Amino acid sequence: MDDEVVDTVYDNTGNRRALIFRRPSGTYGYREEKHFKNDVAEGWASLGGRVCHWDTLETAKRELPRNVTWLTSHRGKT
Repeated sequence: MDDEVVDTVYDNTGNRRALIFRRPSGTYGYREEKHFKNDVAEGWASLGGRVCHWDTLETAKRELPRNVTWLTSHRGKT
C-alpha cells in the first residue's frame, strides 16, 4: 500500500506546494514540491521533506509551517 495524500497546501503563486500524506502505518508526513515547465515536460518536482511521523492529520497541519519555510512568510491556500 502506498502513501495517501490527504491534504495539499499551495503558496500564493501556485508554483510551490506541500503535500501531507498518510503512511500505511497510520502516521503522517509531508513532501514539498515545485511546479516546473520546460520544452519537454510540465509537472511537479519533489523538493523533499524532513522525516516526520505525526500521529494525526491535525498535528501535521499544525506542525507543517515549522518545516516548510514559505508557509510562515506567505498565506497558503488549499
